[in-house]
Amino acid sequence: MFELLSFLSLVVTAAVVAFFARRILGAPVGWPRSILVGMLMSSLLGSVLSRLSRTLGLASEAGEVDQPVLAGVLFALILAWAFLLSIAALVVLELIVPTGSIGSPRRLVRGLRMRWRRTKRYLQVLAIATRHGLGGFLRRSRGAAAVDVRGASLPRALRQALNDAGVTFIKAGQMLATRPDLLPSYVRELATLQTFSEPLPWSELEPVLAETLRRPPAEVFAEIDRRPLASASVGQVHAAIVRGGQRVVIKLQKPAARAQVTDDLDILLRLARRLQTSTTWGKSLGVMALAEGFADSLAEELDYTVEADNMAAVASASRAGELAIPQVYRDLSGPTVLVMERLAGAPVAEADELLARMPPERRAATGDRLLAAVLRQVMVAGVFHVDLHPGNVLVDATGFLGLRDFGSVGRLDDGSREAMRMLLLAIERDSSLTAAGCFAGSPGRACQRARRTLTGTRDRAADDPIPRRH
Repeated sequence: MFELLSFLSLVVTAAVVAFFARRILGAPVGWPRSILVGMLMSSLLGSVLSRLSRTLGLASEAGEVDQPVLAGVLFALILAWAFLLSIAALVVLELIVPTGSIGSPRRLVRGLRMRWRRTKRYLQVLAIATRHGLGGFLRRSRGAAAVDVRGASLPRALRQALNDAGVTFIKAGQMLATRPDLLPSYVRELATLQTFSEPLPWSELEPVLAETLRRPPAEVFAEIDRRPLASASVGQVHAAIVRGGQRVVIKLQKPAARAQVTDDLDILLRLARRLQTSTTWGKSLGVMALAEGFADSLAEELDYTVEADNMAAVASASRAGELAIPQVYRDLSGPTVLVMERLAGAPVAEADELLARMPPERRAATGDRLLAAVLRQVMVAGVFHVDLHPGNVLVDATGFLGLRDFGSVGRLDDGSREAMRMLLLAIERDSSLTAAGCFAGSPGRACQRARRTLTGTRDRAADDPIPRRH
């Protein structure tokens, strides 16, 4: 019983010390470490109190207190020391290992596994870069010792390294291919990057679909083609027919895609940070800002509900019958599954023969209609498809036009749209001064002056931004 009371007294003392220590520090110090430190200090100084009491003659060897008043004073002093030392120990612990930085043992083990996985991937990416002769770019560059980025073989080596590194780095290269202002000599090579990968068997993807549907796919789909229409590192597309008879396509995210992209983005941001701080060319290009923007964009592409919202936004920005935007079956879709209407036509990239057989007048009219639709999205609605490469534009012999792959959609505010409208109008009227004025100083006021100069009116409607020659 005495041992139990001693233990309870120790716990209560430790709790009191922890409580007042947290209050004095004014910080959310963790209770477990506060109580542990309090118990250690109380236990340590308790043994010191016992020895001092016997040494000073305040208590006998048997533990009987001979001078209670002096023993009480000594106990109060020891308690004060325990309190002060506990606060000092907690301050040191908070400086070295802040509360919450370690987490629970389960989180700690999980974090170690993730770090080990990222480390292996990091070494793999470094090995790929070194194998293609790009290791010098990761070293510090000073003056004349800087790596020459203009070598004729470097664009090809960079393209091969990105292709070998996988989906995240391929998409980063594709983004850089759209920036000739940054890497003009690299654009041609980077534009050839492909995202095709070996397809997964349907047996590995069917559970992803079943989890989203919350029922067996056979209850929803009358037919699913197990051979994919397309396969990339992140997702895979299959043709299907729902029970009602509608032809659809199912876009499925591969099970390991999110973990791979998450690890790769972590590596990409670390590399960008290193290049930004340790190389002159990395700092001049602003690689950290580019990497952060790319990471945000790719993170959105991993959530197919964002793509579904993008389709709805672009559809509302297009005129009826102008461009076909797939209808999304939202009740069958989710973050990793997107079920949408299957559009007719073939991608422009694969429609050379079809376009060659099309009458010239119809082909020209189809191209004009596509241009007009895109300009209207950009300059009127301010919501537009930003990845209009030939694989994402569908066409057929009748002049039908459709868009697909809405993972990335751009948005412009009113001021930017106004500036672009006036820029095109200034170009049509051959007014270079007005064109420059729309992007200098205050764009709003400059463009209002441009409108009055070019149109001779204060309230010209901006509902038809497409310049026309008379």
